[in-house]
Amino acid sequence: MASGDQKHVYDSAAILNGKVSADYRGSRADIDPVAVQTNLNLHFKNKLPSKKKYNYNVMNTNLILNYVLFKTGDEFQKILDKTFKEKAKIKYPVYFYKKKALKEEGNADPMFYATRYDYLRIAKAIMDDYQNDTCVGKYLKTIFDNRIEKENDKRRKEGKKVQWVQARGYAGQFQTHYKGISKKRPVMGMGGRAGQHIVIDFERSRIVVTNSLYDNFNYEKIIFKTIKKGK
Repeated sequence: MASGDQKHVYDSAAILNGKVSADYRGSRADIDPVAVQTNLNLHFKNKLPSKKKYNYNVMNTNLILNYVLFKTGDEFQKILDKTFKEKAKIKYPVYFYKKKALKEEGNADPMFYATRYDYLRIAKAIMDDYQNDTCVGKYLKTIFDNRIEKENDKRRKEGKKVQWVQARGYAGQFQTHYKGISKKRPVMGMGGRAGQHIVIDFERSRIVVTNSLYDNFNYEKIIFKTIKKGK
């Protein structure tokens, strides 16, 4: 995730500590990248880009989701139903957040809640797309091919936080090339709030999903070694 501009795209730690870019003024809602057009006009117009580097953020996710919302309008619910009910075949409703923004600026949020088995069903649908080379599958392969190094060692020396230390690469919201696993082997994972994790080994058809209130379990034993060794 080297998208956006480091002067204007914040990370979660900066938000929590109240240290955001000086270019932004106002509340958290004001600096949320969901108001894409406003941010482009205020902060990016006629400015040179800063140096690109790894920075975990949800700018792309918000941009894509709200573009779909804009293009589909009243049909947006049908897109969600087709994705979750028909494709992933979830058993229970999925609860989505909404942004506190004007409708014309977009109000969809990529964060949602689902049951543990529905998380597994969603992960299975993702794996099926990859293996069957669908449009979504091609997208997954493209972001994996264009993954970037997270530079964990460099970040540690700079005193910066390192997320998911077992993964050394990053590809569009997915962690990649885990320790002891070939960089060429498509293993991709993501972690949500608290103990929500999905890790998929696409070539070996192996999925590990955790759904927990807290992230205080042994990640290496429960998730990482299960993916790496199949145990």
